[in-house]
Amino acid sequence: KLIGSQKDRARYLIKKLNFNEICPRCKSEQLIVMICYFVKCEYDKRYGRDYCRKAFKEYKVSDYLIDRFMLFLARYGINNTILDKNIVLNL
Repeated sequence: KLIGSQKDRARYLIKKLNFNEICPRCKSEQLIVMICYFVKCEYDKRYGRDYCRKAFKEYKVSDYLIDRFMLFLARYGINNTILDKNIVLNL
């Protein structure tokens, strides 16, 4: 369960991320569950996959899907920062 600013963060990511780009075969509900998991872990490292296992099972979110989602977020973060390989810095 998300509280306070966690809800705002999750809403922001849900609006910002392109679900078809992340996982074209996934249902929106699955991606929302993974976003909520990511936000919960972002705010408190004590929450792991076991904490969200019930929601994962209910929405058929496998460990493989979670791993792919986390990899997407890592790539998305790199592609939207100065670490993007397509950006040439004039030093």
